[in-house]
Amino acid sequence: MQIVLPYQFTPRFYQVASNRAFFIDHKRFSIEVLHRRAGKSKNALNFIIAAAMQRVGNYYHTFPELTQARRAIWNGIDKEGRRYIDHVPPALIAGLPNNSDMRINLINGSAIQLAGADRYDALMGSNPAGIIFDEYSLQNPFAWHYLSPILTENGGWAKFVFTPRGFNHGWELYERNLNNPEWFVQKLDITETCDNDGNPIITMEQVDARRREGMPEELIQQEFFCDFSVALAGAIYSKEIDAAQKEGRICNFKIDPSLPIYTAWDIGRRDPTSIWLFQAATDYIRVIGYYENTNQGMDHYLDWLQNFAAKRNMRFRNHYHIAPHDIKVHEWTNGQARIEAAAQKGWYFRVAPKLGIQDGINAVRGLFPRLMFHADNCRMGLNALKQYCSDDNGKPVHNFASHPADALRTMACGWHDSFKNEMPQQPFTMNKWNM
Repeated sequence: MQIVLPYQFTPRFYQVASNRAFFIDHKRFSIEVLHRRAGKSKNALNFIIAAAMQRVGNYYHTFPELTQARRAIWNGIDKEGRRYIDHVPPALIAGLPNNSDMRINLINGSAIQLAGADRYDALMGSNPAGIIFDEYSLQNPFAWHYLSPILTENGGWAKFVFTPRGFNHGWELYERNLNNPEWFVQKLDITETCDNDGNPIITMEQVDARRREGMPEELIQQEFFCDFSVALAGAIYSKEIDAAQKEGRICNFKIDPSLPIYTAWDIGRRDPTSIWLFQAATDYIRVIGYYENTNQGMDHYLDWLQNFAAKRNMRFRNHYHIAPHDIKVHEWTNGQARIEAAAQKGWYFRVAPKLGIQDGINAVRGLFPRLMFHADNCRMGLNALKQYCSDDNGKPVHNFASHPADALRTMACGWHDSFKNEMPQQPFTMNKWNM
């Protein structure tokens, strides 16, 4: 039996270019920035099927969250009424698809599985040969940060497909590799795409109809014209971050090793644990680093912090590690309370006041003008803060950006009483902190 791939799918002309870059030009990495409804996910699915038949391995099609992967692909149905997963030819499937894991084994020994970037740690031990990062601009960038060394070592590939979401990690990846000959990079808006009959995917008349219906112009420019410069709708700290950038408070300043380091945490187990590192200086609170990881015990984070300080000949100010109330929960290290496990290592935490979410956000906004961020060390955390958004009801959306935002809220709530007045003009001493 002869099976032709792609199966029951004909790529559009602009999709052929990205597929050719991999299968003919042998470019292992590609970025496709495309407008909404450009067929990104369907082309990516058919791409991964062909790649999995070419080389035996584990392949993952990731979305920002696992539930989104199930909704968009595993249970997804296109406008012709065809299920997305039916693009896998039945003759190539070994056994029955695994519905719970959203995994399909192929007759050549490969496996294709849908996954969520919010659980990227689950992929690290599986030695993936190829990964689709679908809606990458909404994904946790730490997924690529941790998985890229695996692909480098085993000669695997990665494809990033997304619509812009401001100057975030998606834009950074695009800009960094725009002129990289080893990467295929493409950005197309609605004026540059059409179907195989030459008809526009989205017409200007349809865009004008969305305007008349009240769709914000910023969203139109983002979704249909792939404009990175548009502010993210609902971004909670957009004004504060813009002000910090304009005032030069996001820069690679020289870190002063004579000042002690303080930390502010958001505690997670299945979700990431996030940590901001900062110093109290005469001018600003200098945020000198950010770190997060998933499914790690307290020892891991304390070791990372100690290594950070040792490499710079710095020290921590003990009793000034600020954590949320759940550091008292008995979950880590042999059933001990987290705060007790840390104390056994000589790390002592203060618990931040438990304010409501909106009060905590207001505390962050009040603190932000006094913050200076080290651009390189805080890049991942700052990108997440840019993505921290509210939904249509004004409530913060829970996604990868929530954890660094919550850790910053811990900082603001924990030091709230100390920042009621203007910053002192003399170097900080401990009696000024009134804790």
